[in-house]
Amino acid sequence: MERHHDDALVRRIEEVTWTGISEIKWWELKAWYKKDRIGKTVWRDLNFRFEEATDNAGDELYVYESDDGVTLVHSDGLKKISEKIGEAE
Repeated sequence: MERHHDDALVRRIEEVTWTGISEIKWWELKAWYKKDRIGKTVWRDLNFRFEEATDNAGDELYVYESDDGVTLVHSDGLKKISEKIGEAE
């Protein structure tokens, strides 16, 4: 991976760690990793980088795949909408 691609990826991982969400386009992942297909190696690297960036060992990285790319979501901010409905006003 080229240095400027690594820097861009680090920014996305930091973004999901700090804000809870980050989006990466498919073309970016393919360019950064120099792959035509996104396979296990890429997913493992993304997960490893996330684990390295978080303070809590139990934090998980969720992935939502769309036609345009992936949205990375930090587990600590996830709530079911039913939980929001049940909260006292």
